[in-house]
Amino acid sequence: MQQERNVVIVGGGTMGCDVPAIFHAAGWPVQIVEPAAETRDLLPARIQAAARAIGANPVSAPRAPLAALRDVQWQGVALVIECAPETLALKQAIFAELEGLSPAHVPLSSNSSSLPISAIGEGLRTR
Repeated sequence: MQQERNVVIVGGGTMGCDVPAIFHAAGWPVQIVEPAAETRDLLPARIQAAARAIGANPVSAPRAPLAALRDVQWQGVALVIECAPETLALKQAIFAELEGLSPAHVPLSSNSSSLPISAIGEGLRTR
């Protein structure tokens, strides 16, 4: 029996929609954390559209996005991908919170294209 794989995406902007669409299209349960209510409300439809744009036809709707990291259900999570805006202080705050909430075995990754992961992870105790 294959273990269920879940992914957590932090941020619901352009990449925070397209990245989860790939996982959703592949049948992975996706939990998206997006603090802005207006953006959060639009995400399920945007993810479905992005999945269809890559030729997928997901059998289920994406999960409702979450408002905060504290709302994530960590059981079965295999990966976290941060897709927040390219602001170092914001990304560092997200990773500091993730370090305290996520199980130690779960890889924390960033979708940043302009900030070094060493700078984002600076000051973390465990990762």
